[in-house]
Amino acid sequence: MELNREKAMRLIKISQMYYEKNMTQSEIAKELSISRPLVCRLLIEARNKGIVTITINTLNENNSLIRNQLCNIFGLKDATIIPEDMMTKINDENIGIYAAKAFNEYIKDDLNIGLGWGRLIGLVIENISSDNDTSNIDNTSICPLIGNILISNHDYNINEKILKLTTKKRAQPHYLYAPAFLESEQDMNLYKETENFKSINHFWNKLDVAIIVIDNYPTVPDFGSVARYADILHTKNAVGNILAYYFNISGEILHSETDYAVQIPLESLASCKNIIGLCPNNVSEKAILGALNTGLFTHIIGSEKIMNSVLQLRRECM
Repeated sequence: MELNREKAMRLIKISQMYYEKNMTQSEIAKELSISRPLVCRLLIEARNKGIVTITINTLNENNSLIRNQLCNIFGLKDATIIPEDMMTKINDENIGIYAAKAFNEYIKDDLNIGLGWGRLIGLVIENISSDNDTSNIDNTSICPLIGNILISNHDYNINEKILKLTTKKRAQPHYLYAPAFLESEQDMNLYKETENFKSINHFWNKLDVAIIVIDNYPTVPDFGSVARYADILHTKNAVGNILAYYFNISGEILHSETDYAVQIPLESLASCKNIIGLCPNNVSEKAILGALNTGLFTHIIGSEKIMNSVLQLRRECM
């Protein structure tokens, strides 16, 4: 039996009060001067007549929605969204497991792969499977994207990570024998004349894959930001960093004439075909949004919660 217009409008009004305004059935009954059981029957009728439809998104479906939004908005090739439920605690260890699975798909024959630094990079490498004699990759080189920091924290000893990954994947290692931060322009120019720099720079210019941690600003360790940038990071509203580059929420990379960091040049990084961004558990939505706005990344990996927050922040910033 078809609904007449008056009945249909009544069902629509009650449905909007219940589903859109979040009114209780008792509140609706009181406002419309009808009984609560009648409100219940009318809501059931609205569903039966197709006025109200209810869709339940599973975790996978919800994550697909987030993935599609991220890819469409930021021009990504892919996004790995780590689901959150009551049985799974989201921490860097679990992020490392998911990221290793995604990164492993990129490790193929005849590639040049660049590694960033940070604890999450180490966790990814720990979870990368070792190749046996029949499945090792051929003619693939792995090199650092930045120099080393001479501290006890192994998260920033990039050459150590290169050794671990190339041993697991039977790839060719290339090491960078320089600290991440030099003291002067003269030191930088001298290092650029070395065979080590020329060799690494050669690989930087033909990278196929790069994997980089997206981090907050300010962060620990500080990477000598005051000496390198003075007050630029503060006045330009830096929100995050990748390698030793800082950026604001609009994705603008911030520059300083006194920055002598030994790291892949931005133009070389921008020409890389696949750049994977790793989002640690403690990274802010501002840092991720700023990183995505740089336009550098082709693949992002992070938790469902933080990626939802990133999309919400972007809507607020528009």
